[in-house]
Amino acid sequence: MNPHEKAVDVFERLMASPLSGTIRSASQLAQSTQIPGSTVHRHAAFLESEGMLGKGPDGAFRHGSAASRIGLSAMGFGDHALRVEPILLWLRQSSRQTSFLAVIQGRTLLMGPHSNGRNSQNFSIRSSYDLDHCPDISYGSDNRFYLGERTENDRQRLVSLACVARSKTGVCVVGIFLPSAPENCATTENLLRSAQERFLQPANQ
Repeated sequence: MNPHEKAVDVFERLMASPLSGTIRSASQLAQSTQIPGSTVHRHAAFLESEGMLGKGPDGAFRHGSAASRIGLSAMGFGDHALRVEPILLWLRQSSRQTSFLAVIQGRTLLMGPHSNGRNSQNFSIRSSYDLDHCPDISYGSDNRFYLGERTENDRQRLVSLACVARSKTGVCVVGIFLPSAPENCATTENLLRSAQERFLQPANQ
């Protein structure tokens, strides 16, 4: 590869790695991406300064605000980019579960920004998941789906979703990863409805 191709390759590998939500140091990032440590330190620092990479409250690397804004804008949901972080933080703190914003296309859940909850700190986030059935998500409703991926105990992961917006590219949803046997459905519904309302408020509120 020429120098330009190498730089693009490093960028792509660094931007893909933080989605796991378990990488908390440059050394771990280097190990995950198979990129030399000195290169990772240099490029990660630059990407953080540009808002492409960041760290969550749990100390794990994640996509930064600029990356989230670019990704959401490309999907037609750029209006929600600036309010994502505080809403997901509130939802994660209230539920103690991993909260996220995602886009549904067909039966595929494309993961966006997320905040790892206390009860799922070692939870690995994939870039996309298959849903167990074709969703028909409406505003003001709690929608539960099993994901195609199975856990270490051979159980399917369960998510609860609420519609935030629609565009030609898909349906933007706010969601929570649930325990395999959630205890209080009403609490989850109320939390998601509140998060949904926060996303739907005018930007100046």
